[in-house]
Amino acid sequence: MVNSSFKSNGVLQYEKEKGTFHPKTIITEFTTKQGSNVLIDLLEDPVFDFPKPPSLVAYLVSFVCSNKNDLILDFFSGSGTTAHAVMQLNAEDGGNRRYICVQLAEETDENSEARKAGFANIAEIAKERIRRAGAQIRRSGIDARQNMPSENADTAAGAVSGINARPTVDTGFKVFKLTESHFKQWRRPLSGSLNEQQQLALLEEFQNIVHENAGVENMAYELMLRLGFELTDSIEFADNVVWLNNAAQTRKTALLLDTVNQAVLDEVRAQSPKKVFVLDKAFAGDDALKTNAALQFKDADIDFETL
Repeated sequence: MVNSSFKSNGVLQYEKEKGTFHPKTIITEFTTKQGSNVLIDLLEDPVFDFPKPPSLVAYLVSFVCSNKNDLILDFFSGSGTTAHAVMQLNAEDGGNRRYICVQLAEETDENSEARKAGFANIAEIAKERIRRAGAQIRRSGIDARQNMPSENADTAAGAVSGINARPTVDTGFKVFKLTESHFKQWRRPLSGSLNEQQQLALLEEFQNIVHENAGVENMAYELMLRLGFELTDSIEFADNVVWLNNAAQTRKTALLLDTVNQAVLDEVRAQSPKKVFVLDKAFAGDDALKTNAALQFKDADIDFETL
């Protein structure tokens, strides 16, 4: 645990479990020039102005976040320096820190180097930077293990200075975008009152509650949240079934969002999930199959829900 406060003379102090230390209030050894060089090395072009160097963020994280399993949030992530720094720090000290980076899809200038390089917005820069930084970190660890048993990757081919030889370091990430619901009843309602013709049109539209452009993956993640799971919980896309589970492996849930038949239902029931969630449209109008499914899952003491 870390507590911070200012002393009477204005000096910032941090109290950690092992004692008190005094970080600098003015940091001069890290520069945006260093950050630019790192980014150019990864993306080959100067696609972002004045990026912070990963070494600065890693330095701040190292003493602000004393737990190696901490979650670091960057609400103005820019080019993705925080993600890069967290992955690098994990590789160096064996930590399992995670990060959340939030960035508006701010468009790049039409005449900018970023646009010339194919980046339409800042978020796209960050995504590509995280991919390449992760690959570089993994590669440096593998090279170091092959070439230097001391696990010091400084001189390994293509290595990043200071990266420990841990080829198993997790550099994966997921990207989510805010959007309207993929289910019509959860989308923003029309403003104002509706006339009779509009009401009839709306009733016809809701014969299928799924938005026409909704894909299985997007629906699964939305339902994952609505069912109380976290975005970091387990999600597996198998044939005709999406499987969810929490970190404790106590909430195994099956989502049937596309096509349902008796064979699929039997297969799901054999897995003994806690809950089965099915879209009505997946039954393709077969009311008998739907009714039998509800009875079969009830007999198996499995929660069954349709939408």
